[in-house]
Amino acid sequence: METPLSSLISWSARWLKKNTAWKYCLAYADTGAGHHGGVYQAAGFDFVRESVGHSSWINPSTGERCSSRAFDQRREAFRKGWERQPGTLKYLYVRPLHERRQKLLDRFDWTARPYPKPGNQTTRNT
Repeated sequence: METPLSSLISWSARWLKKNTAWKYCLAYADTGAGHHGGVYQAAGFDFVRESVGHSSWINPSTGERCSSRAFDQRREAFRKGWERQPGTLKYLYVRPLHERRQKLLDRFDWTARPYPKPGNQTTRNT
């Protein structure tokens, strides 16, 4: 029997609420990977903002990718021939655990916004 991923995420959020003191759970959907956050929408998360992720590096001859943090820690000889890739648009979702929803939204100056749709790139409004 297959279980939707959103069920696992919802179960995990309930487990965190029962077994931790964490106030909330954050999730990002990466539009660069073709995601819009539908699984978080189905799991009851609020969509609150967009952000641009960190840039990364790619070696065009091998296709290898590397985060900016890992790239900066490499020897200079390793870094030859790599190209910087700009960050992609991310959708930020939040689910309250041990904090009231409105208090959480107010604390970070967030507003619950309409859910992004698949393939619908909105403006970068960080």
